[in-house]
Amino acid sequence: MNIDELIKAKKAELLALGKEQAQREEKITEEWYKTHERNGYDGGPVLQLKALNEQFSKRYLEIMRKYEQKLKDSEDKK
Repeated sequence: MNIDELIKAKKAELLALGKEQAQREEKITEEWYKTHERNGYDGGPVLQLKALNEQFSKRYLEIMRKYEQKLKDSEDKK
């Protein structure tokens, strides 16, 4: 892969990750409010969303490191 292809692949993978996170956040929130009132006093699904954000932060770093290494390897071949 050349550098442009690597950048496009990284962008596509990060975009897919963001979309997946948004969908999962929405699902968690919907499930939460099926059993809780929307009065703002119960704190909402904070713990579940925090755990989700930690998972996605790890995945984001994995993707960034993967493409950083691929870009480095690509430049070393030149």
